[in-house]
Amino acid sequence: MQQKSPINSACTPSVSVSGSSRLRALRQATVSTRVSNGSLATSRSVSSKSQKSGFLHPSTSANPKFFFCKVASDDFCRWLLALCCHADLRSLVVKQRPDSLSSRSHRNCSSRVLNLVLQRVCQSRRGGHLITVSTSYVCLFHHTRHHLFRPALLNATYNSCHVHPSSSCRVEMQKPSSFGPFEVGNAAISVPEAVLSLRQALPTANEKQHAQISAALASIDQLNYNEKHQIQQCLLDIQGSISDVDGIVPQTDDPTLPVNTFRAWSLGLLFSLVGAGVNTFFAERLPGIALSGFVAQLVAFPSGKLLERILPTRQYTFHRKVWSFNPGPFNAKEHMLITIIANVSFSSSYASSIIIAQRLPQFYNMQWASSLYYQLLLCLSSQIIGYGFAGLARPFLVYAPAAVWPGNLAVLALNRSFHDTNSESVHGWRISRLTLFSRVFLISSLYFFIPNYLFTSISQMNWLTWIKEDNAVLAAMTGSYTGLGINPFPTLDYNIVSGIVDPLITPFFATVNVVVGMLLSAAILAVLWFKNAWFASYLPIVSNRSFDRFGHSYNVTRILKDARLDVAAYEAYSPVYISAANAFIFGGYFALYPATLVYAYLYHGTEIADAFRNLFGKGRVMHKDIHMRLMEAYKEVPGWWYLGVMMLGTVLALLMIKLYPTGMPIWGLAVSIALGALFILPVGLISAVSNVEIGLNVLSEMIAGLAMPGNPSGMMIFKAYGTLSLAQGLSFAADLKLGHYSKIPPRTLFAAQVIGTFLSVFMTVFVTNWQIDHLEGFCTPDQKQKFTCPGSNTFFTSSIIWGVLGPKQSYGPQGLYRHLLWGALIGLILPIPFYFAAKRYPSSLMSKVHPPILLAGMISWAPVNLSYITAAVPVAYLFHVQIKQRFYAWWAKYTYVIATGLSTGIAITGIVAFIA
Repeated sequence: MQQKSPINSACTPSVSVSGSSRLRALRQATVSTRVSNGSLATSRSVSSKSQKSGFLHPSTSANPKFFFCKVASDDFCRWLLALCCHADLRSLVVKQRPDSLSSRSHRNCSSRVLNLVLQRVCQSRRGGHLITVSTSYVCLFHHTRHHLFRPALLNATYNSCHVHPSSSCRVEMQKPSSFGPFEVGNAAISVPEAVLSLRQALPTANEKQHAQISAALASIDQLNYNEKHQIQQCLLDIQGSISDVDGIVPQTDDPTLPVNTFRAWSLGLLFSLVGAGVNTFFAERLPGIALSGFVAQLVAFPSGKLLERILPTRQYTFHRKVWSFNPGPFNAKEHMLITIIANVSFSSSYASSIIIAQRLPQFYNMQWASSLYYQLLLCLSSQIIGYGFAGLARPFLVYAPAAVWPGNLAVLALNRSFHDTNSESVHGWRISRLTLFSRVFLISSLYFFIPNYLFTSISQMNWLTWIKEDNAVLAAMTGSYTGLGINPFPTLDYNIVSGIVDPLITPFFATVNVVVGMLLSAAILAVLWFKNAWFASYLPIVSNRSFDRFGHSYNVTRILKDARLDVAAYEAYSPVYISAANAFIFGGYFALYPATLVYAYLYHGTEIADAFRNLFGKGRVMHKDIHMRLMEAYKEVPGWWYLGVMMLGTVLALLMIKLYPTGMPIWGLAVSIALGALFILPVGLISAVSNVEIGLNVLSEMIAGLAMPGNPSGMMIFKAYGTLSLAQGLSFAADLKLGHYSKIPPRTLFAAQVIGTFLSVFMTVFVTNWQIDHLEGFCTPDQKQKFTCPGSNTFFTSSIIWGVLGPKQSYGPQGLYRHLLWGALIGLILPIPFYFAAKRYPSSLMSKVHPPILLAGMISWAPVNLSYITAAVPVAYLFHVQIKQRFYAWWAKYTYVIATGLSTGIAITGIVAFIA
């Protein structure tokens, strides 16, 4: 007999019971329904034991219509659509969620999304009911992403739902005995249907089911553009992907689009040569100028469109494959391939500073370093060893949905702005991404001249020091140049605002952690300076220079004899003194390295272990997001290809060591590469979610100085391999993720990265030698064109402090800075209390602290200070909190386009202004 279920607005609070009792009660409860002419027939059989346990609470009716539960386990997931749960499941969510997402904002947003969908459902079915969804309900959706959608539940229909402030709620719904075709028109569409159709790829649903869902929802016009964006955000959290990506990266792919084209390779290799040459040339100038990947990406679009119009369209057949110079319209994949080739080439070779320091007479004057073969072996080997780490770390840093690499989002947004003509209204905004980018770019370019040329005082506003100009204490606390930069209104220059972190690209949690770290360290630095620790009161509080006992810049040439330490001259001259901020940086690095390792073990140990087990087929199957599943259409690059490139780099490094008097032992090469292998996952996992990168330069210098005292050349080369093996590995992994999101075939991407790197190395070596041979006074303080080599001078000074003098002089038992070594113990312990606090109190402020990023903020000094990040906080809060929570669709569509327009405008105008 059919009957219509009553709607009772009263909810009775549930009773807490043990997990085993709940499980038994759930298994003893059965629900069966059938639908006929739009009415709902229900029959439920509930065991008396279940009712007594408190899991199932009968209503006032003899035939109970509503179920109540207190908590849910994995076995309850398949019944989620038949139960409305009241529980605090935040601890479960924390285990599943990446660090880059705020669990509170996730729950609030997802609640609004589900509320929206349920309102639409009930409006079509019942004529409109006020519906709210409890936070715990949404949490459970996220936690159970692998078990939630079962074929038998895909056609479930919500009849009514009402949630009271007590969070106890009741759901009345139908559950067909088998999966069948969807009803459209006046029939209700359930949450799983709406959500699944937008996601279009659940592990538990086959292609036929996806087609049915898509066909059903295609006839429903009740969800507008903004609502679809909100639902997609909810879904990406449920599925284990990242909602921030969805507004930028399409969840579709066309494998037939040409990528490996003449246009892509010709433009990519051209930009590779030009970019590497320009960046190498101006890297040794102060102030410097640099081309970014944004510049190549910006120029590539009109260049590609030009080739599209002028190249012949004639087709050729080669080995049964059709090929053409102009296979069709210039597409987004070609555009991104050009950008990636530029990315791997635009960073000037780190090893070029070694060549300059070894060759020039005012430095070490090592004539053997002028050998072209030595320079090529050094630069090429140090650049490509990181490929092996990037390839082996793909399961963690590329395939994992949580590995977003926030810096990539701006690149993807710019690419989409050129190729996506979508102009649907978003909160009243119909402007396309390309139009918005063009306007922001123009405004940023014009405004650049105001703080940098017309009114330079607004670039770094030292207005607090004007209160009393001769007050040294006030200058030390508030100064923007050599002070702490404590200033509530420090700048109107976006180049300064984004000096430490880009507030529009870096996740808000990372920005806050960096700011808190800098504020804490500012308080410590003020105490050290006032207490005259390490004689810091006689020096600027923030400076990256080295000083002698007279307060002048340290003259390292006075303590050298044949590139070795002259002990008598050193004792007659002066020890090395550094500012309080510079000294604190070294202590912070000592804490950062062990903290990073401990953090990775505590927070990501299980994931890392599972991924390693998967290498041998013994681990749990890792979740694949939509992008990973789409990439399965292409042939993957075997791991041995990456290992082969790394082995090639190692062989080239061994040849260099054997053929030239570098002072670098073979074991030193092995240790330096091992450092990169040790930190690639801990540092990579942090960088992939936070946009904060940790370098190994200080650790490499310390190890080399202890192991090879009095050997500056060996120390510099050890530092190059130790630092670059990690830095290049992370850079290549980020580009692999960029290609992953853009659906570029992995083997084409591999070739692009390798060839681009090889080409840029040759250009870098050529430009460096030309500068040394043709620029008069190159790397001298009074060089006419301002090629004073600040980077190479820093490299040379570090080689003196760590290589010639050795760390024992400063950090040994009698060293002035020996107490900073306690930072290693602090770093070893620091992550532990935050980890357990986050587990015990998942909603507390302690759970929001990211220890490595906090420490990264504490070392973000000298030459920058608080004035370079203070203004970033309100910008980040406005976009990543206020706008993102209230106008998510607008935020998803426009935020990274704005960030790209601002950065590209500054970069292009800076180059033009310098040339002019």
